[in-house]
Amino acid sequence: MPSIPTFPSVAFLMATDTNGTITSNGTATSIAANTAEQLRLGVIAYTAKVARRAGRPVELTIRGDTNRYQVAVHPDGYTQEIGKDRTVPDAPTSHDRQVARGLCRSCKRIALPSYNFCCYCRTENPLTRLQEISA
Repeated sequence: MPSIPTFPSVAFLMATDTNGTITSNGTATSIAANTAEQLRLGVIAYTAKVARRAGRPVELTIRGDTNRYQVAVHPDGYTQEIGKDRTVPDAPTSHDRQVARGLCRSCKRIALPSYNFCCYCRTENPLTRLQEISA
């Protein structure tokens, strides 16, 4: 069972179903999306991008009013719950993974969290539907 290091990590503090604050390596940004699903996919896509830079899964801590979840997000967007011992089960092979899919924010075609660019319209980070609302 692989262990998940604490750095780099991403934290998301949910304010409502469609907005919150995402923090990565000490930099916080207020973000918003049109729907809860778009927000969820955007946070996973953002974290997957951090994981691609690190070359391994990274920790995503999600906090709401009363709940706190810790998941490992792999470079392809595959997520796993992190155990109390900071480990995750061995991930399935890539063809057995279930990864969330969404629509590109520009051309509205299917995109995965692992895409740096949309295959159809070349939009950068096509699932990061997060709109910066304050710096």
